[in-house]
Amino acid sequence: GGVVANAFTYSALISVLGRAKGGSQSELALELFDKMKERGVKPNHATFLMLIKALGQMKGGSGWRTARELVDEMERDGLVPDVQIYTAVIGGMKNAGGRGAWEHAVGVLKEMEKKGCKPNRSTYSALISVMAKAEGGSKWNE
Repeated sequence: GGVVANAFTYSALISVLGRAKGGSQSELALELFDKMKERGVKPNHATFLMLIKALGQMKGGSGWRTARELVDEMERDGLVPDVQIYTAVIGGMKNAGGRGAWEHAVGVLKEMEKKGCKPNRSTYSALISVMAKAEGGSKWNE
């Protein structure tokens, strides 16, 4: 007996891990994502979105590089990243502070526009947050 986990079940668990009290459990979320694929469960849009959001909550903002890789993996799996996905990637860069995160955020914005995905108010708001928290002060005027 028991419950057979599907993409919905895994997405829900990943979402909970991303919002865990005391900080994102994004490492566990990544492990769960890998286990999901090992068990033959195909991640869907929601799975990728929940994992990218969890990575955006990582301490020190180090999860955004992995989030970018997940966008590529989505595309390889035949899924089309939408404005929610790109906005979550950009939003996850705000915790990265320095290390050129704002430049990468602008790069993600350009990439999404090039692929025909139109940014929305949330996308621009996320980008402004990244730029405002940039090392050495706001990069809004650059």
